[in-house]
Amino acid sequence: MICPKCGRNIPDGSVCPCSYNTPVLSSNPAVNTLKTIGSSPLFLVVSILLSIAPVLTIASQLGLRDNMWDLFYYAMQLDLDPSLFYPVIDAASSMSVAGAVLSAVPAILVAVAMWITYASCRDTQSGNVSTAGLTICKVLSIISLVCICIFAAILVLFMVILLIAGVAEAANDVYGYDASIAQAGIAVLLVLFVILAAVLALAVIYQVCVIKTINRIKATATTGVPDNRIPNFLVVMNYIEAAGMVLAGLANLFTTPILGLGSLVGAATLVIISIILTRYRSGMTLLMYPPVQPVYPQQPTPPQGPGNWG
Repeated sequence: MICPKCGRNIPDGSVCPCSYNTPVLSSNPAVNTLKTIGSSPLFLVVSILLSIAPVLTIASQLGLRDNMWDLFYYAMQLDLDPSLFYPVIDAASSMSVAGAVLSAVPAILVAVAMWITYASCRDTQSGNVSTAGLTICKVLSIISLVCICIFAAILVLFMVILLIAGVAEAANDVYGYDASIAQAGIAVLLVLFVILAAVLALAVIYQVCVIKTINRIKATATTGVPDNRIPNFLVVMNYIEAAGMVLAGLANLFTTPILGLGSLVGAATLVIISIILTRYRSGMTLLMYPPVQPVYPQQPTPPQGPGNWG
C-alpha cells in the first residue's frame, strides 16, 4: 500500500506516520482556513518572535541597571561621598528590575496566547480551534484600551488646568511682556494637545480594530461562518508602526544593541502579522464569494432525420 500523501510504502490497513504530523481539518471550510493559517510557518515565526520579545525587554532593562551602577563609580572617581548615591542607585536598580519583569508580563501573555492558538491549529486529535489564546489577546487589548482612555482623560484635565492658568495670567497683564509669554505658552500647549490627541485617537481606533478582529475570528472558529472583515486600518497601522520601529532599531543598534534588536524584532512581528491577516481575509473572501464558472449558451441540437443515421 502506498500513502497518497507522501508516497511511502506502508502495510495494508495501517496509518502512515505523516498523518500524525498533519493537522486534522474540520468539516467546515471556514474553520479549515483558520486552522491552516494558524498552523502555517508564518504563524510559527510570529510565535517565536513574540517569545523572544519579553527576553529582550528584560535584558534591555537590566542593561539600564548596569548603567546606573556606572554612575556610582563615576561619583567615586570625582571624590563624592558614595553614601549619598548608593541608596538612590540601589533603589533605582531594584525598581528597574521589578519594572523589567512587570513590563514583560503582557508580552509573555501574548506569546503564551499565540502558542496556545498554534498548538490548537496543529492539533491532530481534533478539527476544532480553541479560542483560549484569542481570549487572552482580547483581554489584553481591552486593558490597553482602558489605559489609553484613562491617560487621555488625565491629559485633557491637565491641559484644561494649564489653559485656565495661562488665560488667567494673560488677563492680569493684558499689555505687558508677561502676557505675550503667556499667550505663546498657550499656543504651544494647544499645538501639543492637538498632536497628543491625534496620537491617542489613533491608538484608541487601533485597539478597537484589534478587539473587533479578534471577536470576528473567534466567531468564525465557534460558528464556522466565514467573515472577511479585517480592517485595512489595522493592517496599514501595523506597517507604519513597523517602519518606525525599524528606524528606531537601526538608530539604537550601535548604541544599545539589545534595545535596537528588540525594535527590529517587534517590526518583523508586526509585518508578519499583517501578512497573516491579509491571507486570512483573502481565504475568507474566497469562501464567501466563491468563483463562479461561466455558463455558456447551449446550441440547440439539430434534429436527426432517418437519413442522417446512415
